[in-house]
Amino acid sequence: MRRLLPLCLALIFLLPLPLPSSGAEGESRVRETLEVLRSDEYFTRAVVGDVYPLNPGPEAVVVGRDQKVHILCGSWPHFEDIVAYTDSWYLTSVATGDLLPEYPGDEIVVGGWSYTVTLIWWDGGFRSKKIHFYKDWIYDVDVGDLDPESEGLEVVVAGERGAVTLLRREEGLNFSSQVIYKDQYLIDGIYVGDFDSTHPGLEVAAATGSFSIVEIYREGGWKSEVIWNEGAQIVEVDGGELDPSSPGEELVAGGVKGRAVLLKRGEGGWSGEVLFTISGSMRTIYDVDVGDGDPTHPGEEVLLSSWDGTAYMLYPPGKGGSSWRVEEAFSSDYLLIGGEMGDFDPSRPGGETLICDSGGTLYALYTESPGVIPYCGERYLLPPSGELTFPVHLHFTPGYDKMVTLSGAFLEGEGSIKFSPEALAGSGEVMVTATGGGLLEISLIETLTLQTVATVRVSLVPSEEWLEVRAPSVEVVAGYSYQMTFSVRGGPAGEMLLPAPLTGVEFSPGSLPASEGNHIVNLSTSGTSPRGTFPYRVIVPSLNLTYYFTLAVRGPTAGDFALFISPSTVTLRPGENATLDGAVLPVGEFAGRAGLSVEETPPGITATLSREEVEVGEPFTVIIEVSRGNHSSAPQTLRFAAESEGKVRWREVTVIVVPPPGGVRLSVPEEIHIKKRGVVTLEVIPEGGYRGEVTLLFTPEGGVGVERQNLTVLLLSRSVNITLNLSASEGLKGEAGVNITLIYKDPAGEEVREHYRLRVIQEEERTGWGPAIYLIPLIPLSAVVLLFLHRRRGMR
Repeated sequence: MRRLLPLCLALIFLLPLPLPSSGAEGESRVRETLEVLRSDEYFTRAVVGDVYPLNPGPEAVVVGRDQKVHILCGSWPHFEDIVAYTDSWYLTSVATGDLLPEYPGDEIVVGGWSYTVTLIWWDGGFRSKKIHFYKDWIYDVDVGDLDPESEGLEVVVAGERGAVTLLRREEGLNFSSQVIYKDQYLIDGIYVGDFDSTHPGLEVAAATGSFSIVEIYREGGWKSEVIWNEGAQIVEVDGGELDPSSPGEELVAGGVKGRAVLLKRGEGGWSGEVLFTISGSMRTIYDVDVGDGDPTHPGEEVLLSSWDGTAYMLYPPGKGGSSWRVEEAFSSDYLLIGGEMGDFDPSRPGGETLICDSGGTLYALYTESPGVIPYCGERYLLPPSGELTFPVHLHFTPGYDKMVTLSGAFLEGEGSIKFSPEALAGSGEVMVTATGGGLLEISLIETLTLQTVATVRVSLVPSEEWLEVRAPSVEVVAGYSYQMTFSVRGGPAGEMLLPAPLTGVEFSPGSLPASEGNHIVNLSTSGTSPRGTFPYRVIVPSLNLTYYFTLAVRGPTAGDFALFISPSTVTLRPGENATLDGAVLPVGEFAGRAGLSVEETPPGITATLSREEVEVGEPFTVIIEVSRGNHSSAPQTLRFAAESEGKVRWREVTVIVVPPPGGVRLSVPEEIHIKKRGVVTLEVIPEGGYRGEVTLLFTPEGGVGVERQNLTVLLLSRSVNITLNLSASEGLKGEAGVNITLIYKDPAGEEVREHYRLRVIQEEERTGWGPAIYLIPLIPLSAVVLLFLHRRRGMR
């Protein structure tokens, strides 16, 4: 039967893979389906094991029809795919275990249609060796301590020959083989576990071509016993602790009848119970797994992967219950070949589920309570100014529709923190501006209930060797290519790595110099790229920095459009402007008009559109101008929108402001708090080696007083600090503050005037009486007593 699998897949499955639908959801939990890996050759089996010593925690190990063994480390959506190569091909089975104790971690055993069993281990790199020739197709392998007379673990192999073979380690990397069971038909699946309490040690359950489950155990020699007859081919068997009231493990078997059968050993012997039957002609259960893939449910579950493209999750009855619950966990238009449950993603609580389909895609299923997950680097380096801006991506799981407000506090050190925006109601990006160093904790709080739903901690480290990376949040249409600009301050610090964020989404080039300036990157997508809003990473290995930015992918649909503005990054000096080209382009078949608007502009920058409304496909221009007083050194983002037929599409443009040659700028705090009097320090900063006189004019407003109206200083290529004394009348009015005009001559001899503003806020002045204020009502009474005594003395 398995010999026909390649031909069936080649004839039936030639169309692109549509996105799967999620399974049934409970009231207090959701199941999120996420694409993990895609291959031209479909995946067949997956297992979870601790095989890569350089990664803390277990990994997902996946095999497929080619010669590759994929070891997935990390967490969604940034799994690192480490590939180990074998000489075998069409791998159909994989297992892990500590077969070589002298090497770190567990080892991987794979088998396939090349008749060989291959052992893979870590020795500074993944190495492999063929340890057995089976003489026919291999359908399943497993690992366990079956033979108490032999030291260490053994490998069990089964396949087309109908033989169950035990492999024992001898000297070095050599293994001996022994056939411990022989059936007249093939052996499709095996499981090694402790499922029979009447025998010491572990047993083997074999799904045979003679339509039965056979138990193989050691009792003096190797013996076997038929424990279940199905009446049709059984494809897979697995085991686990599904009934806490019974000793040992239970078995679950499935096959061409589409029946999941629970087998358990009781006092009267073996018994079977049909848990669930799949209806329809494509009902074959191709894989069975018992494990913990749903952290919201106590204990283990059963996962069935079927040829009808559906993965079913079977939940054992709770305490005092008698009936099993069945849910459709996943659905695809392709056959489901394998599934595995285990805790391979440290960013999510509890266990997860892997699904392999015949379309060449590996999916991860996360079952959890609805919530929000923050993605942020663990540490950032502060520049000499002490202020740094970095992004935090918030991922809202399906079913979570609350608004979340961000709050921050320094657990170590001190400083201030600002969020933009301060709240989100869906997956997206928040820019965090922090001043000061230490350990910062960012809390995500439900706006209505004030309940903290998640926290993330970031170390802000002052450093002479620092770096700040900025990138726009990008919305792309799957199947199209885009140009992005990454802006870097600080450095140089080697290179920045841009790993592919999702299947079918790639950056070109995949690395950039981590040096100050703007770097252009092409972002390409495919029509099969996952849809949604995801975080993507920029990694600076030399400084151990990771930045998370936001990428939104949507599918091309009939009657859609996209907004384009080029270039996406412009560099201007104060007082300069630039003209950008724009267009609203159709995606698929679309016609109509679109309204244009400027949604966000930072202070000191203006954007003017040549048209407020255009026909789709018609070009327009944008004029961006930087004011003379804008000397911001950080990249600034403008956001534009196009709206048509109720749909809105956005595009962001980054503006880099560079100082003029031979210019001057003034450093002014945004605001100052005073009582009746106060002092503010201004810094006059020459740029480009400027030398000459600079005049400052001070014009107070709203009841603010200044000690002088003007001041002239001589700059000799170094900054000059100026102190300005302020006073406030009783109750400042309106927009109280001081308008400051900076006057100097540029290299051409022309007068330049730049305008700044200092906001003044008056604080309430305390009286200083403290508790003595309560004695005030007693003063008149004391005076009367003293006057009475004085008059009595006079009468005497």
